[in-house]
Amino acid sequence: MKFLPILILLLISYSSESEVSIFQHGATEMETEPIVHSMNWLRKKIAEERNIANMNELKWDHHLEQIAESLKCGDMENGPDYMVSIAPNEKLINQIFKIPLKKQDKAILKVLGGLAAPGQTGFACAEFFEKCSRKDGVEIDGICLSGPK
Repeated sequence: MKFLPILILLLISYSSESEVSIFQHGATEMETEPIVHSMNWLRKKIAEERNIANMNELKWDHHLEQIAESLKCGDMENGPDYMVSIAPNEKLINQIFKIPLKKQDKAILKVLGGLAAPGQTGFACAEFFEKCSRKDGVEIDGICLSGPK
């Protein structure tokens, strides 16, 4: 799956260059449609590469959006019916490109977490407004939740 980091970077580039952000507060279906389409395209590629049969299409979930908006940097734990993922950003992808190619696949799937997990049907993302970073210093712009867990 050597192409996965490039796919993620394309997804991030697309969302940062368009007027639509992965962080849509109270977004309409029309606003979230490009994000959902991109995420489902990525999930399809992961499913094809890994021969995963039950990789459902995701829909923007307003309930998960409300939960994500209520979480803070220190709250990045899975909930009873959702999985937490770091919202991918360009800095994080650049750090992943620095690790050996053979380990990039695992690193990307770890970052995507539930967003790349089969069986999920909904997702939403929310931006952190206070500074947040991982132990290795990578800044986290926000989180995405996917569910059901």
